[in-house]
Amino acid sequence: MKLLSNSKIKNSKVLMRVDFNVPIKNGNITDATRILNALPSIQYLLKNNNAIVLISHLGRPKRKSKKESLFIVYKYLVKLLEFPVFFSEQIIGDEVDKKKENLKLGEVLLIENIRFENKEKLENNNFEKNIFFAKQLANQMDFFVNEAFACSHRESSSMTLLPMLFSKKKLAGFLLEKEIKYLNKAKHNSLKPFTAIIGGSKISTKIKLIKKLLIICDNIILGGAMAHTFIVFLKGKVGSSLFEEDQLLEAANILKEAKKYNCKIHLPIDCVSTQKISNNQIIQFRKINKVPNNEMSVDIGPDSLNLFHKIIIESKTILWNGPMGIFELSAFSNGTRMIANSISKATELGSYSIIGGGDSIAAINSFNENFKFSYLSTGGGAMLEFFKKDNLPAISALAE
Repeated sequence: MKLLSNSKIKNSKVLMRVDFNVPIKNGNITDATRILNALPSIQYLLKNNNAIVLISHLGRPKRKSKKESLFIVYKYLVKLLEFPVFFSEQIIGDEVDKKKENLKLGEVLLIENIRFENKEKLENNNFEKNIFFAKQLANQMDFFVNEAFACSHRESSSMTLLPMLFSKKKLAGFLLEKEIKYLNKAKHNSLKPFTAIIGGSKISTKIKLIKKLLIICDNIILGGAMAHTFIVFLKGKVGSSLFEEDQLLEAANILKEAKKYNCKIHLPIDCVSTQKISNNQIIQFRKINKVPNNEMSVDIGPDSLNLFHKIIIESKTILWNGPMGIFELSAFSNGTRMIANSISKATELGSYSIIGGGDSIAAINSFNENFKFSYLSTGGGAMLEFFKKDNLPAISALAE
């Protein structure tokens, strides 16, 4: 795999797949981390007198809509870059081809949300259309750069077909190179004890990951609503808390396999409970297996935090993905904030820590504290898939 950091691309037109899937609220970008992370590769190419065409997705649109248009990102880039930036509402076709043709060296063209085109999604019965779409995107371009690690676990026209059209002229951008380097260190050269902290709402989306982590981890801490499924399997009462009844057998299998691999599964022992999800509601501290029927668990409690802190602080490698509760509401954010604090303290003591996932990073940014981590990964799903597999589809597509 060729790296942009080792290249001397000059006076060329470069097609760069980025991940500008940023959170937007009331017409404003609330967290520009993913845009800022792509900036070094963009600026490097521009300073070497190249023209850049940027392609990205935003959200999961079923049809073209103003709400999920990348025009808001275009306006942000105009303010961010000292180079001329243009926008194309058309994704493929004569209009955008003309803009590519007229694009001068040292200029940037951002193309509209690529998921507005249904040919971006790979389908077995639509393969010829997918190839045609990829060829249209590649039209007039000299090089392809993948700078979208967060999407590299997904097969799509722009991530896996497009790079194959560039033969030896496809490269990994600075960010993609950095992600692979730091994640490989945790995956293959991790110091023990290795602790993974997995949160979020659904165990069903992370079963394969957890089973993979059982093999390489000494401890797995489970938080968020996914922990409730384990509590229910263990005959606990979680009131009206979210849990997945159809995943109880999987919870049992995970607990059984954990013993086989000598990996300890740590569940919350207490929780913050409430009757309604609102900052103004009265909260209670309950044993997590004794939540009344009219209450729900919305965060981990102080006893759980003390238990988890001891495990984290003694760990030498730490992987964290997913919040411990409904962190978006301040009343239910303490568990996630204190887990971040524990990991930060462990990092200061010499532990190697990697944090990944949109929710985890959004939570960290919202707390506005000076946490210290070894690495913040831009990809949640991609980071988890990286630990499950030897390679990701879009990274494999960069091979010559």
